[in-house]
Amino acid sequence: LQGQVVRVMARDEYMTLCEVQVMIDHEFSPDESTSEPIKSSAKNYALASGGAEATASSVLYGGEARFAIDGDASADFFQGSCTFAGPVQNNNWVKVDLGQTQNIGSVTVYPRLDNYGYECLDGAVVRVGVHICGVVEWESNKLYYEFQCGSVSGSEVTVSKLGWLSVCEIVVHKA
Repeated sequence: LQGQVVRVMARDEYMTLCEVQVMIDHEFSPDESTSEPIKSSAKNYALASGGAEATASSVLYGGEARFAIDGDASADFFQGSCTFAGPVQNNNWVKVDLGQTQNIGSVTVYPRLDNYGYECLDGAVVRVGVHICGVVEWESNKLYYEFQCGSVSGSEVTVSKLGWLSVCEIVVHKA
């Protein structure tokens, strides 16, 4: 992986670190496949600045739908970077309108990485139109979930699930 920051997180426990070592491979020559989707040079069709619009089934605690397409993949809900929809509607969703039909190659979802990440994203279904690209299978501290959609044509990308739903960023790349 390429990066400048190392994040160490504990869930529901105290953590004491005496030392953290980062090993560097000076022979490593990164290419496009080794960078995070949000940092890719490929155009992200799910950016508000590019004309995309986001809506959600509901908004809780200031977690507005627009946060899913603002270009900020920060995983801290409490810093105002993530959506949050509650169980009142039960089948909660965040929908991104791309503005026009595209051939979608992949959809990437960035989760919350706090104590509620699992509850707010595990089991979420990622769709382009009615085509299911994948289902989130939660892995603790995973930075993002990337789903290959197989060049499906559509103008809307939806992330939905029963119960709580929180997404920090959605990235859409063409096929």
